[in-house]
Amino acid sequence: TGTMKEWPAMKKWVNPNYLLKIAGHRHVPVEFGNNYMSKSWNQKVIPLGEFVCNHTIEKKSKVCENSTEDQPLKRYRKDNGSGGTATDLNQNISSTAYLAQHELLVQIPELEKDIIVPDYCSLSLADAKSTGEVAVNFWFGPPGTVSPLHHDPKNNLLAQVTGSKLIKLASPQQNENVYPNPGMMSNTSQVDVENEENVDLEKYPKFKDAKLEQVVLNPGEMLYIPANHWHFVKSLDTSISLSFWW
Repeated sequence: TGTMKEWPAMKKWVNPNYLLKIAGHRHVPVEFGNNYMSKSWNQKVIPLGEFVCNHTIEKKSKVCENSTEDQPLKRYRKDNGSGGTATDLNQNISSTAYLAQHELLVQIPELEKDIIVPDYCSLSLADAKSTGEVAVNFWFGPPGTVSPLHHDPKNNLLAQVTGSKLIKLASPQQNENVYPNPGMMSNTSQVDVENEENVDLEKYPKFKDAKLEQVVLNPGEMLYIPANHWHFVKSLDTSISLSFWW
């Protein structure tokens, strides 16, 4: 808490017109489906403006109806709709589209000026699991977007810029209790932990012994997730996060 208060992004990125004036025309990979483990999951490359205006802002909002040099959203709205007064990214609705784990700041260097890579990433580069490089991934989606319970091979500092996220965490000692998938997706659990009370304990009997911690990450807060620690993430609002991996 407090580490991000000097970031220009904390004020600028709340306004969709700022993002799209800089990068609305640039194409980005957007995921569609409940999550990357869903059978219906697919990915499309579309303009950032199309993603923002059609998947993160209410169709009734007037935000996308006005198109000026400073407010370029109208050109991306497929269905302008009518009515509504939403003016920022925190007044939106749910969708299944997710701009997930994309190095947008590498693609759009101007946005990199709006953040400061936390010193913590550099101080801990001596960690045996570190590669000496910090990768910055951009996560942007409406309420309800989910990353299922999984773990990553790198340390992760998750920084919340706009909106809030629910996060559930489990240590590597819980591997047996969370049932990793076999094969290539062994870093992802077979168990849907979003609604733990509905888990099929006949199918996953050891899950009853699983110990998960829960936290809500709000704007301006960071959460350190060590390498190989399980984490489930769900957006509670339209949300922009950055993950610093090293």
